[in-house]
Amino acid sequence: MQIQYSKRAKKDLKKMKSGHNNQIYHKTMHLLRLLEDGATDSIGDLEKICYRRMPCLSVRLNKKDRLIYSIAGSSIRVESFLGHETNFQVK
Repeated sequence: MQIQYSKRAKKDLKKMKSGHNNQIYHKTMHLLRLLEDGATDSIGDLEKICYRRMPCLSVRLNKKDRLIYSIAGSSIRVESFLGHETNFQVK
């Protein structure tokens, strides 16, 4: 599958890479590789959410951050990495 990143996701990824918490960055990279390989079943506890009025999936990275993405055909669009539940609604 091909992964596309929103502007916010690119900004979040850059912030994670330059930040001090390498553990979250490496976990995120591992999850993205699983998604790219199409292994959505082994990614962890997925939650269906509504992010900016779009149906998306979410997986927790730590207590406050989540990987938020949507799947359309053979393409995955990552919306956000950093943030908490104030930006989306659980379905």
